[in-house]
Amino acid sequence: MKINFTDEQTEAMKRLYGQFVKRRGLIFNVGANMGTRTQVFVDLGARVIAVEPQPEMAEALRDRFSNRFLTMMSRDSQYTYQMQQVQIVEAAAGPENGIVELLLCTDNQLATCEPGWAESLADRWRMESWRNRITVQQVTLDHLVMRYGLPEFIKIDVEGYENEVLRGLSYRVPVLCFEATIPFVEPALACLVQLYVRLGFTEFNYLVQETMALVLEEWVSAPRMIEILRGLPESMFYVDVFAR
Repeated sequence: MKINFTDEQTEAMKRLYGQFVKRRGLIFNVGANMGTRTQVFVDLGARVIAVEPQPEMAEALRDRFSNRFLTMMSRDSQYTYQMQQVQIVEAAAGPENGIVELLLCTDNQLATCEPGWAESLADRWRMESWRNRITVQQVTLDHLVMRYGLPEFIKIDVEGYENEVLRGLSYRVPVLCFEATIPFVEPALACLVQLYVRLGFTEFNYLVQETMALVLEEWVSAPRMIEILRGLPESMFYVDVFAR
């Protein structure tokens, strides 16, 4: 399901993420794919750790962002230096460091480490084929924090594997968002429980597909967000849930 964005949609993305992304702030983009959102984060002036397990996608990201640098200032403000604006981590994020099997969709650029998610799509819509499997490196978000620092924003889009990714995180960050697939909603509900009970997030909101506008005027509690997700029609297919 490759999505082509218009200039208007790209500007809407900048307005949305600009609420949470600061210039020279650190962002984890988990499931970067071809780099559409990475580009938005770069345009907003952020430093981005782009995590992508598909070798072809990771190579495309390296080609796209290899020449992006930011001018940074030392902590004591005595000198400036150049820093690579985008770091590509060719790996899947997950609950532990090691290796994991990645299912590749033969119809588009999707990939997942969650077989149940792929089966759910294939059974319900007969629209995706998941014949290819490869073994890739897996890293935890904690590992990335230790290597690159604590981000101010994390975006997770890993096709049904979001709850496993969160299991590898033990740090509270200011804002986090993850994709919830409505026909395969249970992992998303488990994400909400983790975020609330274990990681201390208290307020939640969401956007529908690529509308790039938060639905709720006021952020709600985790129990209320669970109710909302359970009540959404399967035809909506996916939403992005934001937590803070």
